[in-house]
Amino acid sequence: MDKLFAVGNYLKYRIKSGTAHDVHSPFVFDLLNNVIHDQAQFYCYGPLESLRSKLLLDQRTIQVSDFGAVSTGKKVTKKISTIAKNSLQEKKYAQLIFRLVNFSNAKNILELGTSLGLTTLYIANAAKKSRIITMEGCPEIAKLQLRISIK
Repeated sequence: MDKLFAVGNYLKYRIKSGTAHDVHSPFVFDLLNNVIHDQAQFYCYGPLESLRSKLLLDQRTIQVSDFGAVSTGKKVTKKISTIAKNSLQEKKYAQLIFRLVNFSNAKNILELGTSLGLTTLYIANAAKKSRIITMEGCPEIAKLQLRISIK
């Protein structure tokens, strides 16, 4: 019954929603067209997604201290591939973050919970002249320091 309700709500939304041309705010119109609906393949997507693939296959293990919402405070041994599978932003969201940062021209950026740093690399490539502060609570994950140079 819940699925039927959700489908009904979605259909109502699609019927009532218009196109980007129904948006009156120039800022929101720009945001929709140049960020959210943008399908362009930016220069850094390929190398960063290649790095994602490598992380998802990395069988090295490290001792992890979990500081998340359901943290037990215990150290556990995890494969980097498992950490990558559970903590990396999905490709479409990492690329959306890239476009949002690129669009915003932010000068200062703070990221909390860096994990393996792939999203940080997306941010850094979108904001090459910005100051980015990123924090990771687990020292072993922080030591991994991903580095990739994209021209």
